[in-house]
Amino acid sequence: MKTDRELLELAAKAAGYNVDWSDTYQRLEHFSGGEYQGYFDPLTDDGDALRLAVKLHISPSWSPSKNSVKAAINNNPFLVFGMDATGDDCADIRRIIVRAAAAIGEAMQ
Repeated sequence: MKTDRELLELAAKAAGYNVDWSDTYQRLEHFSGGEYQGYFDPLTDDGDALRLAVKLHISPSWSPSKNSVKAAINNNPFLVFGMDATGDDCADIRRIIVRAAAAIGEAMQ
C-alpha cells in the first residue's frame, strides 16, 4: 500500500504538475513556470480533487447501500478502482480520485 505522499506524487505526475515536497510544511507545493502556485493536496482540498478528476477524466461515485466508493477512468472502461467507505463522503470521493490518478501516474513510469 502506498503512502499518501506517494499517491499524491503519482497523481501530480499523471496531471502533469510540477511539484516538490516541502519538508517544512509536510506537503507538496505546485510550481508553474518556476513560480509557486500553492500547495497540491487533493486528499484534503475539494478543488484540487475536482480539477484532478476533470483533467484526467475520472468519474467518482459512491454506493451508500454497499458502503463503498469507486472511480472509473473514462477513456478506459476497464480501469475501475474501489474502496470501502469511511462515512466521510467527501473524503472518500477525494481519496478514490487520488487513487485512480496515482494509478495513471504509475503507469506512466
